[in-house]
Amino acid sequence: MILIFGSTHDDVSYFEDQLKNKATEKIFGKYDLLTGTMFNQNVGIIYGGFTNYISAAIVSRIIAKNYVVLVINVGKGSAYGDGLKNGDAVISRQVYLGEVNQTGIQDAIL
Repeated sequence: MILIFGSTHDDVSYFEDQLKNKATEKIFGKYDLLTGTMFNQNVGIIYGGFTNYISAAIVSRIIAKNYVVLVINVGKGSAYGDGLKNGDAVISRQVYLGEVNQTGIQDAIL
């Protein structure tokens, strides 16, 4: 599965429109994970983690339950760098992860 994650519905609405064979399941009884196919790939789409901590818990739960090969975080972000300006699309060469596995404390924080 390719997981597309955003903070708001606006972040993921384009991808939601492209999804075929849609199904929905609840994550933590609160967040809707929309699944289906896009370009012959299994895709999951979810939004609503307004903090890094909750976002990490949601993504960790989905990864623990599904075979996720790629997570794409879409929407507004912030970064500092020479030559970056508002509205730039950025694709990183490296990803640094911290506090990734939240499976042990997910139910406590949500």
